[in-house]
Amino acid sequence: MSSPSIKEILESFDSVPALLLDEERTALDEQGFLVIPPDPEYWRSRDVDLGALLIEIDELVAKEGWRGGIEGKESSVTAEKPLDPGSDRIGNLLEKELRFRAFISHPKVLAAVDHIIGAPFKCSAVDMRNPRPGGGEQQLHIDWLPRMDEGATYDCVFAGFYLDGMKVESGALRIVPGTHRRLDWPNEYIDVLSRHPDEIRVEVEPGSIVVANALVWHGGATNISGVQRRSVYVDYRRREIAQLLNQKRYLSNSTIDQLTEAEQYLLAVRREDPTDETVSLGPGAAYRARYGNNYIPSSSELSEGR
Repeated sequence: MSSPSIKEILESFDSVPALLLDEERTALDEQGFLVIPPDPEYWRSRDVDLGALLIEIDELVAKEGWRGGIEGKESSVTAEKPLDPGSDRIGNLLEKELRFRAFISHPKVLAAVDHIIGAPFKCSAVDMRNPRPGGGEQQLHIDWLPRMDEGATYDCVFAGFYLDGMKVESGALRIVPGTHRRLDWPNEYIDVLSRHPDEIRVEVEPGSIVVANALVWHGGATNISGVQRRSVYVDYRRREIAQLLNQKRYLSNSTIDQLTEAEQYLLAVRREDPTDETVSLGPGAAYRARYGNNYIPSSSELSEGR
């Protein structure tokens, strides 16, 4: 039997290019991101209660503690050196609760990913992040290796499902629109520890989704209010690139067997999918080789305009 095309896979999830309006394609092309309003009908159609998933997330955070998000980084994350100081993290969500499968196949998200990458792609990771009170600040960064010439492709997209919504006071996402078209790392243009004059804060209602080109400059912000800002992040990549978290290694056979054939394709966990020996592939190693260790600025440094 021949392998299905990405078009056939997307159609099986009711995802077709026509789902994107012209202005939404323009936003992805020119701004580098798109906000998708809450869609309760989608979650009902997948028999998913987002309120119940929030309870599940809180239970996982309490259970995992500093080990949250350790998958793929077991050799570097410790109690003294957690993955994301100031935020709660949970990695490998599909293995821990299969209801999170609905997050990888949202039709409009898939249409947006297909528009940006323009080639066969796969789901690379499903994680959760929640900035704790007074935490969550990040430098401006990109989530994949930068393009180094104008002819290079866009290979990575992230989708943030903001289950609690987000306001400036709860650490709303910072984005500098249009910067996905810049070549090289943000550090070559700006002080990544400073507020950018063109950055915006993306405030959205609970259940909203932000789909973004992984090369748009962005970063988390401090949760001043202490209101929960639980977000599920899904990473998508061009199909030939190693995943942020090796799904064949971290999803058990019992979990994989419960997935549909289309979901298995999207996660690249079918028997015929190549077995990648890379446990986790992100841009961090390349960044550190050029600029040194990642650095998370303090609120005082940002307020001083460093």
